[in-house]
Amino acid sequence: MDSLQIVELKKTLNNWIPAHISIKKEEQDDIDYIHISLEKATFEQRQTIDDYVSDHVLFLHGTAFNEDHGQETQLPSLRYEIPLDGIDHIQIAESKLTFTTDRGNYTITNA
Repeated sequence: MDSLQIVELKKTLNNWIPAHISIKKEEQDDIDYIHISLEKATFEQRQTIDDYVSDHVLFLHGTAFNEDHGQETQLPSLRYEIPLDGIDHIQIAESKLTFTTDRGNYTITNA
C-alpha cells in the first residue's frame, strides 16, 4: 500500500469540498452507485484480527444515497466507508478518481 498515494487521494477529495460526488463500486458481479454530499474525507489505519474488517479505511462524511434502478435510498450513516486493503492502480484526475482494492473497483467523480 502506497501511503503517499492514499494521502493524495484524501487530499484531492477534501479539495473538492463542498461537493456532490458519485461513486461507482464494482464487486464481483455487483455494481453499486452511491451519491454523497461530501463534507470531509478521512483515513483510518487500525489493527484488526477479523478478515471482514479492513485495516485501512477511507471515510467519506456526508449525507449519502444508494441508487438502485433509478430510485434513491438514503444510507443510515453519515459516514460511507471504503476499505482500502490491497489498493492499487490509483488514478487521480481533476474531477475523477479511480482505484482497485482487494474488494473491488472504484470510480469517484465530482459531479
